[in-house]
Amino acid sequence: KKKAVGITLDPANAAGKSANVQAAVNARVNEMKGAQQKAVNEIRLREAAKKVGEAQEDEVRKRLEPKIKAWSEEYGKKKQLRALLASLHTILWPGANWKQMTIGDLMNDAKVKKAFFQSITGGASG
Repeated sequence: KKKAVGITLDPANAAGKSANVQAAVNARVNEMKGAQQKAVNEIRLREAAKKVGEAQEDEVRKRLEPKIKAWSEEYGKKKQLRALLASLHTILWPGANWKQMTIGDLMNDAKVKKAFFQSITGGASG
């Protein structure tokens, strides 16, 4: 048997006690039940918000994956990094902080590295 630790707040614990003690126990029981219900409601709201967020993310993914796949692959093979960086502006959202580059701009390995890190950090090219 598992030994119970502490006491349970139950109105039955107040049986045979003075009216003040009974009222205090009942008030505390009601307070705890309210706190428990509030915590349960908060958890349910958090879970519902999480599900909504996941559903929105799935919708965006379903919409964007074909576009990104068409941009990143050609005949089932991945495109070269220079070609991807040079055409990155074609798949970014309007107002993205990205300066269009040409393949000629990316012939130097150091410039490719710089452009790649700017692309993954969201920095402007320059």
